[in-house]
Amino acid sequence: MQSFLVNKSILFEQISKSRTFLIVDEDSLDDGDFRILAYFSLALKSLKLDNSLSKTRIKKIDGLSNKIEDTSVYLLGQLGKNEPYQKDIQGKEILEKYVFPLVTQAVKYVGGRIILIECANKEKLISFYGNNGFVYLQEDEYVQMIRFLV
Repeated sequence: MQSFLVNKSILFEQISKSRTFLIVDEDSLDDGDFRILAYFSLALKSLKLDNSLSKTRIKKIDGLSNKIEDTSVYLLGQLGKNEPYQKDIQGKEILEKYVFPLVTQAVKYVGGRIILIECANKEKLISFYGNNGFVYLQEDEYVQMIRFLV
């Protein structure tokens, strides 16, 4: 967790590449303590669609046309829990309580229909995201999974 927050998140904020959100233990604030439970980052990305995708799948992704080659998506670029407090918050809670509502708000103002995650080809990660509404899309450098918002 610390590597991304220290080495990249501030730079990405400064150049408007992404926004990073910290999830803190509000109860600890009352005690004068500041505990970061988890974090996530969101960005916009142009997703290049693989030629192997069916026209039906492409139309579902776009919502209108089956002739597109890329589409704009919300990228959930980072999602992590702070190791000392990892039992205090679940990944599902991070998605449902923080990520999805925030992206839904963005959709109200600027549109969009898809959240993308790119993860290593590890069963635990694929299973986690699959259990939280993401479906396999394609594989590039990473496994790409999407979740429809509308």
